[in-house]
Amino acid sequence: MGRAFPRETVVQRLTTAGVVVGRKALSSVLTDRDKAALALDAPIHLSLPGAAGDLSARLYVPTGDRVGPSLLVYFHGGGFTFCDTATHDALCRRLAHGADIPILSVDYRLAPEHPWPAQLDDAQAAVRWVLEHREDLPNPDGPLILGGDSAGGYLALSITRSLNDQCQNTVDKTFLIYPLLHLDDALWSTDSVGLRGVGRAAVRLIRTRLVEPPPNLLEADPARDPPSILTYGGLADPVRPDCLAYERQLRGAEIEVRSLAFRTLPHGYANATYLLPAARRAIDRTADLLRLTWDSG
Repeated sequence: MGRAFPRETVVQRLTTAGVVVGRKALSSVLTDRDKAALALDAPIHLSLPGAAGDLSARLYVPTGDRVGPSLLVYFHGGGFTFCDTATHDALCRRLAHGADIPILSVDYRLAPEHPWPAQLDDAQAAVRWVLEHREDLPNPDGPLILGGDSAGGYLALSITRSLNDQCQNTVDKTFLIYPLLHLDDALWSTDSVGLRGVGRAAVRLIRTRLVEPPPNLLEADPARDPPSILTYGGLADPVRPDCLAYERQLRGAEIEVRSLAFRTLPHGYANATYLLPAARRAIDRTADLLRLTWDSG
């Protein structure tokens, strides 16, 4: 017999309804706002098989004279609850254009309608599809990079570890923008600098939506992690202490990490390129760092 889930309570239904309203409001704030990004090459819309149905995806193919040999598979952030490929369209256009690297941005099911590990299951299914269809995608013989921002960064690193444990060097690099590396309340409570307390409250809410919290990625041995590109904000970025901790882990294991800290910017700055000049500069510098993965010569 399949696993039986309890019927949704009135409070849970109201919570889900509130999340749906929040998604619509956030989408209206973020989608198609960055007019400069919209002027860049439009993506190709795709449909990929997920763990429980098709997933929307967008393929960004640079048209410059020099295109890097890699393929970046990207997962959006949003606390496993909000956002999609549309809210992150401007970011992916800017990154693909600035780094001259093809990017495949993939949606996944969201909580609370779909408790954890539905998000991870979909992301894994999407990457498996990529591995099986590399011949149909740009740079079929090139290195594979997995990346994402915030919760999407969690998915990227988690899948990277799983794939590389099964077959070494399947994923060549990770590309992490202020990744959410754990939801461990005890660890969040040990630091109150900046907006860490606000982040702790947000993480508690995320845990209730996921039902089953995902594992703490900082607890795993990073010795077999691939090289990483890691960027994060300043004191207004609650995950900054965890990013610094992961950076120290990688350097301690003598794994290459190229990092950028944008000390004046908050968590979520990657979606504020239409609003903040500093955010635009940060994404331009991040794209430059991504370009260095193949243009170091």
